[in-house]
Amino acid sequence: MIIFLLFSLLLLTRPGESGLGLDLIQRDSASSPFYDGSLSSFQCIQNAIQRSLLFAAPSPLNPASTTNSSLKDYMMTITVNNSLSALTWFTVDTAGFPAGAPCGPCYPYGTSSSTGLVSLGNASNSLLSSLNMTTFAYCLQSLDSQANSQIYFGDVGNILLPLISTPLYTAIPPGQENSYYCINLDSIGIGKETISLPRSGAGGNLIIEPSTFLTYLPPDTVDAIIECFETFNLYPRAYDVEEETGLLLCFDVLLSGDYFEVPPIVWNFDGVLLTLPIKGTFVEVQQGVQCLTIVKTSGYAIWGSALQAYLNIEYDLKKNLCNIQLNDNCLSSPY
Repeated sequence: MIIFLLFSLLLLTRPGESGLGLDLIQRDSASSPFYDGSLSSFQCIQNAIQRSLLFAAPSPLNPASTTNSSLKDYMMTITVNNSLSALTWFTVDTAGFPAGAPCGPCYPYGTSSSTGLVSLGNASNSLLSSLNMTTFAYCLQSLDSQANSQIYFGDVGNILLPLISTPLYTAIPPGQENSYYCINLDSIGIGKETISLPRSGAGGNLIIEPSTFLTYLPPDTVDAIIECFETFNLYPRAYDVEEETGLLLCFDVLLSGDYFEVPPIVWNFDGVLLTLPIKGTFVEVQQGVQCLTIVKTSGYAIWGSALQAYLNIEYDLKKNLCNIQLNDNCLSSPY
């Protein structure tokens, strides 16, 4: 199946270069076909959390969830077979699916419209292969932002001055058919504490997955992260919210006037440090309650979309590099 991008998408170029950029639509935003105006911002965040938990049930990357478009957080519109009358909403995933993988469930939307799943993976049936491009990049807004996120394909996706440049691996985990983009995260820093992560042979140990909200790390790593935040914390635990949401660490900051301050998480990539924005590390799931967006997994470690907010992340499949740059609002282009 040949996939054509809508001609109305924004074309972004620099002299001598080619490529295009378009909006990534968050599932619960006003631009989405699934928009429900009756939902509060807190309910939208809670929905994203529950989708992410279902994505990892019974384990992250299980075949039933990885090809289920209803569990993905970001969408874009394209046309199929060059029929401009058939607007199609596709949820976006960076996994590479084998030929013939299902893209359902599909949902009708308006006239001659539906949704499915489009792959940005390094596979012959992906959108990148259809576009004959080897580079793409995106910058994700936080879930409570009214602005759309952006994704760029081709040369215009090249980050000019990356803060981080680390090897990018394409791996098929044991027992899986899908391929995933991986990087190697050496350790995590919180304040003066350093938490090491287990290596994963010659490839990376952390899958980059923007289609799911939460970040999944090994149980011992998550326990150490929680202990660090509890040590620095001045806020009472919201155990009832933890039980209600399935999250592992929530603080009640209502009595502090919603003021919330904790040390940032710092990713360590082979000695190069990336400080993650606090706004993605903790999210306000209800009035005055801030919860950590990292949960445990006994399977594959996954870097989810909440912790990718306000970062330009470029996938260079030709050079096998992942380039990362901070971007405070994702509206100013670094390209």
